Order: sequence, then structure tokens, then C-alpha cells
Amino acid sequence: MSSFDISVLLVSKENVCRSVIAQALMCLECRKTTQRVLIDSCGVDVKKAGVGPNCIAEACFLARRIEIFDHASRQLTKEDFERYDYILTFDNANYEAAMGIRDGVKQKKSRFFSVRRKKKTPKPIITRAKLRRLTDYYPRALKRVDEIYDNKRALEVFQNTFGVIKDCCRGFFETVIRRRERVDY
Repeated sequence: MSSFDISVLLVSKENVCRSVIAQALMCLECRKTTQRVLIDSCGVDVKKAGVGPNCIAEACFLARRIEIFDHASRQLTKEDFERYDYILTFDNANYEAAMGIRDGVKQKKSRFFSVRRKKKTPKPIITRAKLRRLTDYYPRALKRVDEIYDNKRALEVFQNTFGVIKDCCRGFFETVIRRRERVDY
């Protein structure tokens, strides 16, 4: 990691749609800077590791002529909090699940998602990574970048979500990476 100026990990639920799109968009933004930025993605509730982008993500890439890159889904680990400078989640559920993984809190499964148990609240562990919501970097964004559960309208609904992800990525890039670039020179 030392060959990079900054490292960013994008976290969604299963690491097959939103985080993959954000990773591609961040990589496109990185071409505009002199900073060496490592961008990766993972999920907090990956059902099957090694899966590529889903058809919604691929359709969004193709519609915008964005090159589809090799991707294999993976689970967020406690070690990621020491490997990366920023860990960015997409909504409160991802944020809470990521905190649970960071703090070593066991997850219980709900119908849609892993949820932190409320029994014990351990002290947060100090790590290298700053855990944030991606939506914090674009104030006009929804506080939740929606997942798609209705396959009949998924692509139609996700066009709006894609735009929100793009705006949030640009906001992060402008806030963190460009500011760092100005300080370095």
C-alpha cells in the first residue's frame, strides 16, 4: 500500500452492484489527478465470494460506455480497517454492519440484511481507516443509495441511483483527494 498516496474501500451489501459502480467511477476520477489512489470494493454480507458485477451494474456500464473491469466480490474483513485510509459505505445499514465487523461484534441475520446485535456496545476500535458514508460527501444526495429489489423496474430505478453514486464519488474526490493534492504542492 505504501506506493499509493491514498487508499479507498467502497462497501455495499453484496459487492455486485453499487460498490462496483462506485469503484469504476472513482477510477475514472483518479485519471484526473496526480495522486496515486488505490480504489477497491467489498461487501458486508457477501453470499458468494468471487462473483462478478450483476446485470444491473453491467447495463449501467454499457449504457454509459464505461469499460467493465474484472471484478470478484469479497467480504469486508477486520484487516481492511488497517489496510485502507477510507472505508466508504452506501447507507446506514452498511455503516452499522461495517462498524460491527471493525469492532468484532457478531452479526445476526435478518430477512434482508445482517444486523448488529444490541446487547453489548463495545468501545470503538481505533483503526487507520476513516469509516464514512459516501453520501456524506454530497449533501444533496439521499442518505441512502437504494438497493433494487424489484427486478421488473430495476434498471429504470437504478439510473437515478447511478447518478447519485456518481455525484457522491465526485464529492468525495473533490473534498478529499483534490484537497490533498493542493496541500502536497
